[in-house]
This record gives sequence, C-alpha cells and structure tokens, in this order.
Amino acid sequence: MPSRLPSRQLLRSLQSARFATHAAVKPVAVQHSGALAKQEPKLTTLPNGIVVASLENYSPISRVTVSFKAGARYETPDNLGITHSLRTCAGLGTKDASCIGITRNIQQIGGSLTASTTREHLSYNLECNRDQLDTALNFLLQVTAKQAFKPWEVSDSTPRIKLDLAAVLSQPHLIVLEQLHKAAYRVGLGNSLYAPAYMLGEHEPEMLQHYVKQHFTTNRAAVVGVGVSHDYLVRYAESLPIENGIGPAPRPSKYSTGEIREIGRAHV
Repeated sequence: MPSRLPSRQLLRSLQSARFATHAAVKPVAVQHSGALAKQEPKLTTLPNGIVVASLENYSPISRVTVSFKAGARYETPDNLGITHSLRTCAGLGTKDASCIGITRNIQQIGGSLTASTTREHLSYNLECNRDQLDTALNFLLQVTAKQAFKPWEVSDSTPRIKLDLAAVLSQPHLIVLEQLHKAAYRVGLGNSLYAPAYMLGEHEPEMLQHYVKQHFTTNRAAVVGVGVSHDYLVRYAESLPIENGIGPAPRPSKYSTGEIREIGRAHV
C-alpha cells in the first residue's frame, strides 16, 4: 500500500536529497595538459641568401609565399610591363608539370595558388589545408623555379592581360594611383603595375626567361609561411633550385613634384 506523506514532510525530504547530492559533488580542477604553446615569429637567413620567415599558429590552413625583389621598379623601357606578363603566366606549364596538371592538383586538394606584384616584389602565394602542404609545395616550386614559358601558352595569355587592362580602365581609383606614382617618380617606382597597351604581345618567352634569370636569385628571394613549422619551411627553402646571385640594382627613383594631364578622363 503506498504511503501518504504530508506535503511538508515530502518537501523536506526532497530538499534534503538535493542538498546531499550537492554536497557529494566536489569541484574538479580542469587541466589543459594538451594546450599548444604560443609561438613567436622566426627568421632565418640561409647561407645562399634566401630569407625564411614563419609564424606557427597551429592553423588548419597553411599559407606560404615565395617572393622575389622583381617588381615593376626593376623594369626597363625595353621590357616595360613584363611583371604583368609574369603575373599572368603564373600557373602555366613548367619543365616538369603541365598547366592542367598544376590546376587540377591544386583544385583537388582544395588549395589556391596565385601571383601578385607590387613595385618592389613579385610573389607567388600558396594556401591549402595543412595536411596537404607537401603536395601543394611541390607545385609552388614548379611555378617559382621551373618556368618553361612555352610560346603557345605565353601567346594565349595575352587576352587575359587585355582583360586586366580593361578592368583597370573601369576603375578610376586604380588609374589615379598609377598616375600618382608616375608623376612622383617618372621611372623606377613610377613604373605601372600594368603593361602599357603598346607592349601587348611583345614579351616573348626569351624575354621572360631573361628577366627571371636576372631577378629570381637567392639573394633576392624570401620564403614566408604562416601555419607551418619553421624547420619544415627552412628545409623547403633549401630545396628550391634558384640560382645564386645578387641581381641588378634598381634604377634610382628620385621623388620630384610634377603633374600628368590626360584628355578624355575628366571623371578621374
């Protein structure tokens, strides 16, 4: 027969049980024995002159850039706009890999391989999952140190350069920046990041190879990584088949006041 407890007595019983349960539970200190130690940026200069810099932040995404002192300021009147062509030719067939092979393999591992230029540097940028870094770095090596510049591929890249120029003309702020540099420095730092229209199709494979041989040297190169072990990156930099050398000095870029007038661009 079920017992019938008074309501007050039942409430006291429930409260006592609750307090007893709370008293039995003891706080336990949480220990993070597996916490990753914060890493500081590391810098190494190899005996051949390549600078290696890295920051290990334990990110699942690794980013590696190989950069050369080969930006637009090193162009001459004879090869003006050649860095634009080199930027466009990144990812074309190399001595050991085809264009479609590079593209498909980078896509299959979910990576990204791009090229970018400034007036100082020409850089090749890789981004991929950390566990696919070995595969991706092989293709980064291909595009930075084993260029082939096959004539038919270089010729086929000309329409892409034309598309870049059309995009620039539709963005007044880019035109202003280019003209400001030209007015301030004239040559060297005054060189544009974009090839002039009259140089379209003029950057032959031999010219591209000559520029690369002159400027893609160890003393002008840096390998920078984020989300990658420094020792691993140093070993990778040591494996790059880049020629030793200092390369040519940049043309003097003396700042001077001036102005540039263009007819037909009142909106700029």
